[in-house]
Amino acid sequence: MPYCAECQLSYDGDTCPLCGSCAEPSPEGTWHFLWYAILPIGGLIGAMLTTIKYNLVEATPIILACFFICLIAMLPGARYKRSRRPPPKDQVELIKKFYIRVGSVLVAVAVILFANCALDAKPPARFEVRVVSKYSHTGSRGGSSYYLTVAPSWRRGKSDEDIPVSLSDYVTYRNGETVVIEVHGGLFHIPWYGAISRPNS
Repeated sequence: MPYCAECQLSYDGDTCPLCGSCAEPSPEGTWHFLWYAILPIGGLIGAMLTTIKYNLVEATPIILACFFICLIAMLPGARYKRSRRPPPKDQVELIKKFYIRVGSVLVAVAVILFANCALDAKPPARFEVRVVSKYSHTGSRGGSSYYLTVAPSWRRGKSDEDIPVSLSDYVTYRNGETVVIEVHGGLFHIPWYGAISRPNS
């Protein structure tokens, strides 16, 4: 079916009924630019998986920033998808480049986070703290996260720390118990939590 890029209208006949321009090939299939959205989405997923495997001390602001960047990247394609009209040909290339650039940033963040933890060969700092409380959080899809609140904090300006732990550690350590927290500095100076143990164990 002929298509007018100026009016963004598909029509029957040889000329556009609105502006009278000659027919152009239908842009059916131009939605393929949405495949480029896989790049920023993949970067976000990679960053999230890294924070799941390695407990970053400041995981929440990092993931929120990545999510916000990914959300912004989705806006151009979502705008046209919602209107059910493919973008003009010149816009398709711009959106592709936008996805590639934003996606490259998010993929780079994911790689840096992974390398920061996986390639961190320095010995961790060990801090002896007391378990003040513990709590769990159930997500919207039913998965549960477990945390120990410990004090005193080893960071300036904070009185305690919320440490993400496994279910096994959550059950093992009790309120009031003294534990040792390992904190790794990170290859790129992005700290992450290591093992939790009892003193002298």
